[in-house]
Order: sequence, then C-alpha cells, then structure tokens
Amino acid sequence: MILIFIAAFLTILCSSMFFVTFQVNGINRAVVSVPMSFLEVTVPVDDIRDHPYFDRNTVINNLTSYYDKTILKYTSNYDAEFYFYNSEDLSYCINEKCSAVEVTITANLMYEFHYKRVMFYEIFGE
Repeated sequence: MILIFIAAFLTILCSSMFFVTFQVNGINRAVVSVPMSFLEVTVPVDDIRDHPYFDRNTVINNLTSYYDKTILKYTSNYDAEFYFYNSEDLSYCINEKCSAVEVTITANLMYEFHYKRVMFYEIFGE
C-alpha cells in the first residue's frame, strides 16, 4: 500500500515539474527571441541621422501585442514593465526621444512559481 502511495506521489510530482519546465521554456523562448523587426520599426526614420531613438508608444504596443500572442499560450497572466532611459549616461529619459529601453517580464506559472526576466534594448550608432 505504501508503494502505491509513493508511486502516485512521484507521478504527480514528475508531471507537475514537467508542466512547470514546459511553461518556463516556452515563456523564455518567447521573451529572448523577440524579432528585431519589432524594435526596428519603432525607430522613426525622419530623425535617424541626428539622434536615433525609440518611439515609446510603438515600442509598448509592438512588444505587448507580441507578448500577448506568445506568452499567453503558457500562462494565464503576465506583466510587462517598460523603463526608458538614455544609453549614454543610463539616466531616466524624461523626453520622448529615448535611446534605450528596459523591459521586465513577470509571469505566474503555478502555485508560487514565478518567471521574471529583464531584457535591455539599446540603439548604438552615431
């Protein structure tokens, strides 16, 4: 009888750990492999010679729609936080012309398991 209990416990434990690792791998693949075209289209072409920068609204809209289509396959909810800053001195960007963005993704997996990843995107060039 005790062997049946141990076998059932191990089966449930292995299946739940498989489910968690499947979710983590799927979310991580979606977050790390964001197509660069989503960010390239957020740089306005009219001012690209003077000082290239990200358009805030376009960055937020593009990445949020991408995360909605990819991350929500693996979890019921997630949170994406955007922090725009200047890449030269790493200060908070007050104006609309920011050359870097930090994106923090957090997702609830199951029970008390959480996924959190921070991605940095910067524009380099002259």
